[in-house]
Amino acid sequence: MAEIKPRPIIILGVDRSGTSMVSEMVSRWGAYGGPDPTLSTGDEKNQRGYWEYEALRPLLDELLLCADVSEWHPMYRVELKKRSQETYYRKKAEDLIAPMEIPGKPWFWKDPDLCLMLSFWLELWKDPVFVITVRNPYDSAVSMEKFVLSDELRNKKYRLITAYLLRWQCFMVSILSELNRKPEKIFLQYEELMESPDVQAKRLFEFLNRACGASDDDHDRLQNMVQVVTPGLWRNRSPMPLERVPQASKEQKGLYQLLCQLTENPAEPYSVARYPMYAGWWEYLELVGYIT
Repeated sequence: MAEIKPRPIIILGVDRSGTSMVSEMVSRWGAYGGPDPTLSTGDEKNQRGYWEYEALRPLLDELLLCADVSEWHPMYRVELKKRSQETYYRKKAEDLIAPMEIPGKPWFWKDPDLCLMLSFWLELWKDPVFVITVRNPYDSAVSMEKFVLSDELRNKKYRLITAYLLRWQCFMVSILSELNRKPEKIFLQYEELMESPDVQAKRLFEFLNRACGASDDDHDRLQNMVQVVTPGLWRNRSPMPLERVPQASKEQKGLYQLLCQLTENPAEPYSVARYPMYAGWWEYLELVGYIT
């Protein structure tokens, strides 16, 4: 790979939306994932690994608890931005970023919690670019509840669709709010990745090359990215569009439509005020998190 700009590449998206797959593609493009041998260690949830930098987890856990409100509360992002100016948290964050920069090449982080913590990290990352995954949230919800609900709750026919859709809405509104004025971002649709891996891998390949000043001529690198996509792992695909999912609100349906449009044109103007959460929604997610 030619010498390129050592920019952080941040992969964002809600759980079960393809962020692990995209992270492996970014790794095969040539970005550094950190000195962590467990990046590609898989399990029943993610056979090809999570591609999450393990050393980052303790600070993320601290940030989840550092505010006077939960991570779901509307004031959480405001509180986190304040923490980014506090020496204790700032030094911990800088100590995690520093080893990522040592190789002098683009590096990447991926963790779903980063979606809720952008107000903190945007004060610390140097010239980041963003890769955002988009998937029908109903399919993600069906996938997620298989791993989150206990056998006892599943046997009682409990579902998490409504809770997951609300969680998804919170994640995506946070991303869109914080990155509205960040031009260097790409939205990748999970379904299109699975159906047309050559086309979508090339989109990601060319985006990263432009953002980091690399050449488009390395076709072997592109093919390595394409090979990451495993259509056989696409197990949850509903024939029902989100528009017809009874648990989905009007705002969630509109938000998903916008995200699909942003996969085609990430520069399209938008206003997150059009996709409000209902009053007191965070209390519901706090309770669901406690139960599960």
